[in-house]
Amino acid sequence: MPSWQWSYPYGGTDTATVLFDAAPADAVYHWRAPHQDVPQPRQVFVETADGGMRVYTLAQVGRLIVLRFAGLPEGSDADDLAVYGWRGMLKFLEAFTNFGGDTFGFYGHEPDAEEVEVRCVRGIETFLLAQGRYDGQIVLREEVI
Repeated sequence: MPSWQWSYPYGGTDTATVLFDAAPADAVYHWRAPHQDVPQPRQVFVETADGGMRVYTLAQVGRLIVLRFAGLPEGSDADDLAVYGWRGMLKFLEAFTNFGGDTFGFYGHEPDAEEVEVRCVRGIETFLLAQGRYDGQIVLREEVI
């Protein structure tokens, strides 16, 4: 199992997969970036006419997963079932998930990680190219029905 993996579609036969640690012996594929994985309730904050603040919970608690990348290689988008690196991640988000329009499967770094249905909510705009490598972060939100 890769340290992380994104698969499309969620819960079905993969038509596209992003690999984040597909070949640990190959330094081009191998990186394990820090991440944040915390529960996040669906809430809306509303300011009232008297200047007060009200918080309404809209749905049950889901997960907000932040994946931070440093030194991400340019990678490849040639094979939809094994895209990797910056180019692969960009192709996956653009061609298969419409930058958050569709959900996809996320597998965490634990050896027995189960697929979690997520949606990309932001982050692709944070990436910067420096010395041939990409730094940035992707924020995923678990789909809660």
